[in-house]
Amino acid sequence: MKVNGSIDYKNSTTLNENQIREIDAIVNEYLGTPEYSAELISGDKITFDNLEELLHFDNFENRKIEKIIIRVDYGTYIYIDCDSKIYPVHGDYGISSVDKSDEFKRKIISVLNKGKRNKIYEFFAMSYYIGVFFSIWVTITIYSFLMSNPSELKKLPNGVSYLIVMICALFGILLFYLLEKINKWIKSLFPRLVLYIGEEKEKENKREKLRGNIFWVIVVGLLVSISGGLLPNIFK
Repeated sequence: MKVNGSIDYKNSTTLNENQIREIDAIVNEYLGTPEYSAELISGDKITFDNLEELLHFDNFENRKIEKIIIRVDYGTYIYIDCDSKIYPVHGDYGISSVDKSDEFKRKIISVLNKGKRNKIYEFFAMSYYIGVFFSIWVTITIYSFLMSNPSELKKLPNGVSYLIVMICALFGILLFYLLEKINKWIKSLFPRLVLYIGEEKEKENKREKLRGNIFWVIVVGLLVSISGGLLPNIFK
């Protein structure tokens, strides 16, 4: 019997050298000897002779790894995708039984969960969709408001009413553009999957420090604001 299984991991996570070695051991045990290749952000594709060559890759600037492909044979692979918006880790495979398939998925997910991010991080990592939906919602809300009073619009000269509609449309486009820029910055600060090897280690350490500083600035700012509002009432 052969079972065609798949694995989809949707959480933001970090993968370090030890975790990748664990995944390699699991793949070896259940699927067979894997081969490793990678796609870089420059568009170049690399085939590694062995796992150690991958783990010692510099992973820096235009040589930064965007995707790792772990392939055993045709139709049996695992993608580790640093740029994925939905599933950072996805795989399809053939295995001898349903029980083996369940064991394999459980072990792989257990390794991935070792670097799993918290809910706050996940919220910002998925902010791309939040920004898109927000800009669409604002545009639709403004349009609905204008259309809810068509009689008022008809009282205006044609040129003015058209101008108002055009301004609203431009506002929606500018809002989307602004949110897109903000989302790119947030995405760089909260990547869905961090491949913690090579020079990316240092970059992630810097991002972690910056995220911590931003968090404490926000927390302290909120505490000061709340205290500023409560203290005058307490001492009245």
